[in-house]
Amino acid sequence: MTFDGPLPPQADVVVIGGGPAGCAAAIALRQNGLEVLVIERLRTPRPEGWASLPAKVQSLLALLGLLRSVERSDFVRMGGLHVRSGGRSVIEAFDPVGHSLGYQVERRLFDELLVSRVRALGGWVAEDCEVVGVQGDPPGLVEGVLVRSPAANTPLEVAARFVIDASGRSGVLGTNLQLGWTNGPPTKVLSGAWVLSFAADQGGPTETCLEILPGGWVSSSVHRGPTRNVSVGVDEEALKGRSLTQRLDVYQTMIGDSALIAPLIHKARLTGPVVVRDATAGSSERFVGSGFVLAGDAAFVTESILFDGVYRALHSGIVAAAVANTVVRSPGDAQMALSYYDSAQRVSAGVYATRDRAWFDTYRAVGAFWAARGRSTATARPGVERVRSAGSKTSQPDGVSAFRTRLQQCATQRVRLRLTASGRIEIGAAPRRGMIAPISRFVVDGVDVESDEIEMHHLTPLLDGRSLEAVFQAYAEAIGAPDAAPLRAAQISVLASLLALNALELLEDE
Repeated sequence: MTFDGPLPPQADVVVIGGGPAGCAAAIALRQNGLEVLVIERLRTPRPEGWASLPAKVQSLLALLGLLRSVERSDFVRMGGLHVRSGGRSVIEAFDPVGHSLGYQVERRLFDELLVSRVRALGGWVAEDCEVVGVQGDPPGLVEGVLVRSPAANTPLEVAARFVIDASGRSGVLGTNLQLGWTNGPPTKVLSGAWVLSFAADQGGPTETCLEILPGGWVSSSVHRGPTRNVSVGVDEEALKGRSLTQRLDVYQTMIGDSALIAPLIHKARLTGPVVVRDATAGSSERFVGSGFVLAGDAAFVTESILFDGVYRALHSGIVAAAVANTVVRSPGDAQMALSYYDSAQRVSAGVYATRDRAWFDTYRAVGAFWAARGRSTATARPGVERVRSAGSKTSQPDGVSAFRTRLQQCATQRVRLRLTASGRIEIGAAPRRGMIAPISRFVVDGVDVESDEIEMHHLTPLLDGRSLEAVFQAYAEAIGAPDAAPLRAAQISVLASLLALNALELLEDE
């Protein structure tokens, strides 16, 4: 069913956008036997770009059947984020106990792996095509799309039983259905590739490096070649009215001001243009509707400073596929699936927004760029108030960092953890075996702290003062993950959940 001809007149599911969210959704749908058509504006190979993937992405890659392909692609491995501000450096490890590594990926190659996997599973991928309209009666109901294709003079109708919009911040359905969008302070990111010319200069840290400066931030990640991507984040006002040459001056001046990044490329040469992209955080005001959901950046966009956009997109695509699979195969459960997804996206958007604002608040004294994006000045987004409802227990970066350091420095037998608040089990819904199904969920102080990555109702009873190692073992037994790879992925997810519980002040380290 590899697409190489005219567009099919119908499909079980149409996915708008062939990036990480769209391809993850398409792969998951094909794994569950549904016909899927991915419609992508660009052709592979895509334009150059870079992304840092945290260690926990391995469980998603394994689920999508991509882990071996990614391992064989020889992407640079890295252990976390190296942050420098005011002369002080901190390395935030992805996996402070097991030291699992993430990936520094070239988006061109990574996206090719995703598209190839969709096609290998029999999915249609229509590149160089654009969705220009929506079909449905009454208005607001989505029953298909109108597609502009190079092979046709007029837009073609493609009927679908469900549509997933993973078109990025362009938001095809959001625009056509006027769903509304809320933006934070406007941010621009300038990125360029630097080729290291001499063998002696090809070392340096493999972690994503980030320096906090008064006017924004500078980051660098190392890739094959050897090449370093260097990106600069600034307020939109810093570039307004400036020519291409003046924008390049802003880019190079920021790099020169970075004591962390500048030495890494002091003998490198900039190859190719410096690309400017919009990195403004924002959120759709609606995530679901009759016959559709929004996934990835079409749903909400986080601050790019913590470099987890691709991971979030993959996860969002997988969950969106479970919703589509439920709607198509079990129409009686459609409302449950859509309600779950809407709630999950709102909570997720709120969690990410709260985390990002906490980061900016940490550095608000550095300069106006940071103060403008802090918790006290940012525009609220859907889901934020729900996260704050638990006695305003928002994340505290210093406390989270100290807790992470203790996990990293102490043997797992010595760290003993206890839940500080009582919770209750409620019946909710969650992805299970490619569908959205009823499940017990753990609620503390009125806040649903369940995670789609981990079965919190299995984890929380184990936080009774036993050692972290014992928590790992008991949790693996509870979810039935005896093999090494699933067990390691489960441990990474457990650690991420423990950090989240600690950020909400729900965990006591004995």
